[in-house]
Amino acid sequence: MFDPGPGLLQHIHVQPDTVSPDGEHVHAKIGTATTNEQFREWVLRDRHWVLPLNVVMVEITFGGSISQICHGAGIRNKTLSDLVVGVEYVDANGEVRTVSDPELLKTAAGAFGAFGIVTSYTVRLDKLTYANMRPYHFPIELAIPPPLEYILAAKAGDPRYRYIKELVAHHSQETLDRALTEFIRESENNYYTEWFWFPGQRDLWVNTWNNDGLESQSRNIPNDFEVFLEWLEAWIAQEVNDWAVFQLLPGEVQAKIFGFLTLLQLPNVKANDPSRMFTLRSALIESNDGIN
Repeated sequence: MFDPGPGLLQHIHVQPDTVSPDGEHVHAKIGTATTNEQFREWVLRDRHWVLPLNVVMVEITFGGSISQICHGAGIRNKTLSDLVVGVEYVDANGEVRTVSDPELLKTAAGAFGAFGIVTSYTVRLDKLTYANMRPYHFPIELAIPPPLEYILAAKAGDPRYRYIKELVAHHSQETLDRALTEFIRESENNYYTEWFWFPGQRDLWVNTWNNDGLESQSRNIPNDFEVFLEWLEAWIAQEVNDWAVFQLLPGEVQAKIFGFLTLLQLPNVKANDPSRMFTLRSALIESNDGIN
């Protein structure tokens, strides 16, 4: 179990005097060697503060993700570096220095480690909330509809857009218009917005969700069994990829096989199925791993 206190480069220290007047935000000093998995454990144990956005890898450290200006997903969620309100680092003379000026932070919060050895970041955390998720599989041309001018060009015989003509051949323009309206709505309004396409697949995995879930209906993920399954899936995929017989297949065929298997194991919530509620932190971590 991660102890957030004593570590030199692995620690999480909430600063109580920085709680916002509405109680929705606080600042926390986080060591650069603190991993996302350690932060996830801390969030689930404390159940009070959380990052409003994050990358999906549990192994990565805060220094690795923030210094690289890693992004969120959605119009309202920019980058991890945008959450930084302070940087502590050791300069070339061995002096410990801090940066908190908003203008200087535009550089210091995403400097790729170029200006010194960063020891901690002070970041703005949000009050813990719960994600309301309904990931699903959907035809590519309806999940992300092509622009009308592309469709018209395809129907007019422009060879550059012949693949679009094949995709939309079985849909009315009314259906495509409704799909475009829904795509715009999800892009502009949802808290988290990502669409995943795997090589050679007819469907996308649509993983767009809102941050209005109910605590009473939420569960923690991943549990120990799910962690084991994720490890097992990764191990099997690596073994297959290294298999001499598999490597004899053309690259395109290999990509299609892995694309098919990946999409197959991702959740597909049907219209009448209930939404899935998770803590915001768990949802951000699991969004690319699939939610069972």
